[in-house]
Amino acid sequence: MSRSSRSGMALLAFLLGLGDAAVPAAADHFRGGKIEWCWSPPVPDYLYNYITFRIEAIYQRDASQQIGDTVVETFHFGDGTSQPVTLTVTEVKGDSTPGSDSWFVAAGTIPHHFYPYGTPNFVWAGLGDCCRIDGTAGPASLNNRNGAPYQVRSRVYVIEEYCSPPVPLPRVIWLSGGIGDTFEIPLPVAASAPGSGSYEVLNCRFASDGEAGGGPNPDGMTLDPATCRITWTPSGDPNKLWTTQVQTEDYISYGAFLIATTPIDFLLGLDAATPQCWLADTNPGPPARIRVLARDLRSGLKSIDVLEAANATVQVPAIPQGTNDALEVFGTKIDQTKSSRIRLRITDLAGNATECDPVLTEEIRSTGQPVSSTYESVPPEEHVVTIYNGDPGLTSLDVEVNGKRFKMTALRSGEERTLDVASAVLSGAPSTFVLTSHGKPGGKATVMIWEGR
Repeated sequence: MSRSSRSGMALLAFLLGLGDAAVPAAADHFRGGKIEWCWSPPVPDYLYNYITFRIEAIYQRDASQQIGDTVVETFHFGDGTSQPVTLTVTEVKGDSTPGSDSWFVAAGTIPHHFYPYGTPNFVWAGLGDCCRIDGTAGPASLNNRNGAPYQVRSRVYVIEEYCSPPVPLPRVIWLSGGIGDTFEIPLPVAASAPGSGSYEVLNCRFASDGEAGGGPNPDGMTLDPATCRITWTPSGDPNKLWTTQVQTEDYISYGAFLIATTPIDFLLGLDAATPQCWLADTNPGPPARIRVLARDLRSGLKSIDVLEAANATVQVPAIPQGTNDALEVFGTKIDQTKSSRIRLRITDLAGNATECDPVLTEEIRSTGQPVSSTYESVPPEEHVVTIYNGDPGLTSLDVEVNGKRFKMTALRSGEERTLDVASAVLSGAPSTFVLTSHGKPGGKATVMIWEGR
């Protein structure tokens, strides 16, 4: 298949105003897929061996694929015939950003009318072509079957009123950990049947190397046939993905009569890194406001939770599950004369989490003796103090961290200055900050305690 070419006939049809043709599936972009089928004859309903196949496939994405685009696969019916099937893009993720995981999902259906006389009661039908993703590094490359041909085929009972087991297709199963760890991975297989099928026993097994195409399943991987739970101790390059295929089997009675299978061909990846969270900019106001960015380049973001919002309102965006984009969170001070604190927990799809909790305060030089403000339980990651001096502003700011003193002197009105107090922070332990402002009465400044850029 061509990576993105269109046939001359399709181009001619387009020029003549007859419409555009679907693009053939890219030759080295296949990431996974599944095949389900169901007996679904038209009226009259006594007609048998009329099967409708449901195909879902995932491909590596560049920046061009959008929802509504189409790709073409060749579907093999298992009786010696095949036919092109057009799949419509239903989901997209990511783009061509280096290091991010980008893919798109395409789905479609294709019927097969009347398997010819003499066809066995059971056939294997589905996709088979070239090739799987074949990058040299990162989420576009595989530890096993890299760039190899693929097959995703289902066992079909062509003469009875049955359907294959319904099984969701994982986009990528991301695991929080590294090489040498052991993981338990339950597959979401339900023992229920749509349509007229009647499933008694479901059994799971790994597809053989030949069934899946392109070589072996990952090393160190076992599968419990009764629970469809994978146990895996991965080996290989942790920055690449692994591919495997599981056949979900439907038996009338276990081991006695295999009716149907649904193959799911999917990817697994390791993600040991916590999401990133950093302060993008600050507006001293009034009202004082901060903009925080959250991002995860591996498995992608799952959630942003507000753990604390002291004297602040927080705006959290909607999160496209698994996005690798940097998302904006805004925090706005309510009472400008009091300190504010925002604490966020950023979680990725693998389950890794990080907390982001900048302290935003306003220091005002009142009449009389200087007054100190104390901030406790500041995490060790927050070791940068930034002052946004007002007009009129402070002339100096004393910063005491865990008993060690620092001083910002000769501050100018409107000045922004940063102080790193990491030398006073204890590894793995929270800190106590004491801020003391100096200057003429009425001078003020916005102060941020945060991780630094």
